[in-house]
Order: sequence, then C-alpha cells, then structure tokens
Amino acid sequence: MSMIWIGLALWAVANLGHVAGHLIAARVFGVAVDRISLGVGFTLWQKQRGATTFRVALLPVALLVRLRRRYTKSDPEGWQSEAATDFRNKPLLVRLAIILAPPVLLLLLTLGAAYHESGLPTPVIGDEPLIRPVPDGPAAVAGLKSGDRVLSISGAPVKRWDEIKRIIGASDGKVLVFDVMRGGERLRLEVRPAESAERDGFYVGILRPMTLRPPVGPLARVGTAFAILGENLGAMARGAWSILSGAPGSSTETIGGPVTIVRQVGPLMGPRIQVAMERQRFA
Repeated sequence: MSMIWIGLALWAVANLGHVAGHLIAARVFGVAVDRISLGVGFTLWQKQRGATTFRVALLPVALLVRLRRRYTKSDPEGWQSEAATDFRNKPLLVRLAIILAPPVLLLLLTLGAAYHESGLPTPVIGDEPLIRPVPDGPAAVAGLKSGDRVLSISGAPVKRWDEIKRIIGASDGKVLVFDVMRGGERLRLEVRPAESAERDGFYVGILRPMTLRPPVGPLARVGTAFAILGENLGAMARGAWSILSGAPGSSTETIGGPVTIVRQVGPLMGPRIQVAMERQRFA
C-alpha cells in the first residue's frame, strides 16, 4: 500500500510541476488563463475570478490548465478575442515558450536537486571481504562482528565480497566455518546459513562494507550536477528508444502508472540512489 501512496504523491508533484510551468510562463508573458480545472468530466463546482474560471470536476484525476478560450454556444464569438492577453494573439516564440515551459522547469528543478545531491557525502560500496552482521541474523548469533575481515570460508580463500556471497549461496544450508581477522587476532567461527524464499537461497545476514566519501566543493558541484542530469536524461532516452525501436526485452507493457514509476525510478536518479539500494543487499 505504501508504494501506491508514494506513486500517487510522485504523480501529484509531476502534475503540479507541469501546470506550474504553464502558469508561470503565462504570467511572465502576460497571457490570460482561461480555466484551471481539478479533474475531468461533469462539473461539480466552478467560480469565475477575473478572466479565469476555477472548476472542480467529477473525476479528480489531474489538475489541468487551459489558456485558449474555446467556442461555446453562450459566447460564440468569445474564442476569437483580439485582446493582447489572448494566447492566440501572442508571437510564435512566446507561444512556444509557454508550451515548453513545463519541461524546462522540470529540468531546472532536476538540476537543482542534482546540485543539492552532489553536496552530500557519497556512499561508496566496497568489495573488500569486510562484514557487518545484521542483528539477530545467523552471523551475529554465531559471534561475527562488524569490521571482521573474512580470510576463508570452509577452507576456501576469500579476497572479495562476491566470493563470500557465492560460497554462502552454494552452501545448501550446511554449516560454514568462517576464518576471520579481528583486531590482529585470527578467529574461527561456525555459522549455519538460513534459507529465505524472498532471497531465493541461503544467507547468513551480513551487509557489504560501505564508506562515505566527502562532498566536493561548490564549483565542482556544478559540473557534478550537470553530469548527474546527463546520466538521468541518457537513461530515460535509452529506455524510450529501446521501446520505440522494439529492442529485445523491451515492450510497451513496461509503461505503467505511478506505482511503476516508483519501482523504476531508482535507476534514473543517479548512482547514489542505486548505492543506497545496493546497501540493502546482503549475503
């Protein structure tokens, strides 16, 4: 249920940002807003304020803005207004600026978020065979502690974290003998892996080592922010192209609503989000 609410929140923010882009541009260029509507369908309530009609409709699926006046039987000539504030009477470049305002605003907000993100300490996932036991997990119960360096498991030498994960996954639940180095002392501890259907295999409950890299300076953050923005735009462009070109493994079925966006947003938000997700993976 939480995923649904997060998805709806993201959809609401995106919708508000889209409408805000049009409204800000309209205000800057002196264009009258004909109607702001919450939802579509049968009108439940509306009120005229100046040149703008505020409306609430039967299906409140989105917030909508309309700049151009439309033909109505009650005002058959109103849509042909010659007023300077009418959207139709503005120069082509002004109309294009108003139409393109939402994506430009989104890019600026994304760039600002990337600049802020680049000023935070960067989580760095290490590949050293250091461990951090999960509380009450098999490793913690067996006596393994944070900072222990794994030397070997059941006689198999260990030099990288991936080797730990591979050995535990192939243990078939048999007791594993961990040779570890702790504060200059070599210890030998026995750990019985537990099985989990969610993780599709066996685990002992240890997290990968992680350190925090200090943030860069204000000037360097500008370049980093543009790099993060480029990564995000590139990832979205590649995803869109793979669907349009019919690349293997891609399909229009992968296009979804708010919940799908939440599930897929991690890979599009830069390496720090992916690192945070990687941190939760353990052996």
